Amino acid sequence: MTVVADITEDEDLANLTRHEQLVFRRKSQFIVVPEIVPDANWRTFGYGLYIHTFLFTVVGKFLYAIAYPLQSVYLNLDTNQILASRALSTSAWAMKFWIGILSDILPIRGQRRRPYMIISMCLCFLSLVWMSLKPLPDSYYTVIRDDENDRCYLNRSMINNPEAKEEGISYVIITLCCFLALAFADVAADGLKVEYSKKEAEDTRGSIQTVLVMVANVAIVIGTLFVGIGLNGAAFGGSFCWNIPFQLATAIMAVVCLLCLINSIFFITDRKGIVRTPLADHMASFWATFQSRETFQIFCVLFLWAITLAIDSPAAAKVKVHWAKVSPFVMTVTQLIASMFEFVGVFLLKNFFLNSSWRKVMLISRLISVITNNLVEFITISGLIRNPYFYFADDVVASITDSMSRLVGAMMVIEICKPGLEAVFMSLLVAAFIVGICIGQPIANAIAVPFNISDDMRYLRDSPEDRWMVAYSFIITMSIQFASMPLLLLLPSQKKEIQLMKEKKKLYPRLAKCYLIMLGIMFVASILISVATLNERFACMKLFGGQGCDD
Repeated sequence: MTVVADITEDEDLANLTRHEQLVFRRKSQFIVVPEIVPDANWRTFGYGLYIHTFLFTVVGKFLYAIAYPLQSVYLNLDTNQILASRALSTSAWAMKFWIGILSDILPIRGQRRRPYMIISMCLCFLSLVWMSLKPLPDSYYTVIRDDENDRCYLNRSMINNPEAKEEGISYVIITLCCFLALAFADVAADGLKVEYSKKEAEDTRGSIQTVLVMVANVAIVIGTLFVGIGLNGAAFGGSFCWNIPFQLATAIMAVVCLLCLINSIFFITDRKGIVRTPLADHMASFWATFQSRETFQIFCVLFLWAITLAIDSPAAAKVKVHWAKVSPFVMTVTQLIASMFEFVGVFLLKNFFLNSSWRKVMLISRLISVITNNLVEFITISGLIRNPYFYFADDVVASITDSMSRLVGAMMVIEICKPGLEAVFMSLLVAAFIVGICIGQPIANAIAVPFNISDDMRYLRDSPEDRWMVAYSFIITMSIQFASMPLLLLLPSQKKEIQLMKEKKKLYPRLAKCYLIMLGIMFVASILISVATLNERFACMKLFGGQGCDD
């Protein structure tokens, strides 16, 4: 692979690998044309970071996958509580910006990435051990065993343990601790990804990112299979009369996390001898880059787009349980198929659309996702087709375009960030996206209040009026999603357009300050709203998406 770069300062030379320094000293201009294999750092990257990405994603997918069978079925949390739990869990990733700054400016024993990966995986391991030692309460609904037909099912008209909902917040807290730890590890790994991606030639830049996405997709398949088969018992909404004990499942994930920790210790090689950067200098460098037009514009558009992504009807959680009757096993099968189609999306982008217009890829992806998602929801609500496999048809179709959109977003950040700011900009992108989602979900809860879609009786009655109330909530959120699509036209079309923006050197310091202040305020507000919604005393309030409290 050809790598071309210009060295203008001694610091740049110090950041190079030993092989590159030797080549530079022999030539007045830094033009290196090595293969990936001869370079020690590339070899370590190929083994260590690939293994880390695989194990890391297995644990992360497990934590995301248990949300539906545990919260929606086993504990039977309300729809607004489910969304609040999801927002609170994902808000941990919004902390990546501050973690990224810490990783960039404060090396531990001369390394910026590897020590943080080790520390974070230790914390994740301890959190999963904590979850595995916590006794699981009895399920909210009663499990019926039919010996004549040799099957088990969940009777949603017979309440077995009404206090099960109260245990939901404790599992959300433990999961939040896991995600915080994973966020630390992800920031360090993102920094390594960008460092190596920046070395790629311009016409092939993004290839490393696509390979890592493929590795992550394989891990998603493993994590999904584990939850879909292991937790497919009747108590979790499945069709089996057995399931792996929940404590054992989390203990197995703790072992996977331990393997990831060992990999970080022995197989991740970080550049050594990095000197601590003063915070003021680092923030000045960040600010000089962020207030530029190309950076500010990309982050604003993606933030607003993330808000509209999260404005989806909360009724989807109940439609999935009561009308589509989705079991963990069915969810596993469909997600496996979707993961396979994600490979198709990555392959198409890498081989055919790597140099296509980014805004067209994002716009078409969003259009397909909104149409297929709402079409499936409306068909299920109307009762024309109520099949658990059909319910996930939109996920399978949209998986191709969604994988392409995620890669495009990552490639934009690779183009705008400067050396030394890799972790900060990748983490800020994720933070902006997560804060947007955390803001969008309370908005979705507020929109749903007039339709009373959190009441289980609305789905059990299944009258025409009930169907229309649920459908109205989807019509409103769908309209908002369509109205937001023109925002994507503000994105740059390709790498060359970003380079032209950089040459013009237009700065917007006031707007950039307002954006960062607004981002911080919204992040704090979203966390407070999510915490209040999980509390039984506040969950019933209309302000937080409830139907009103009795007293």
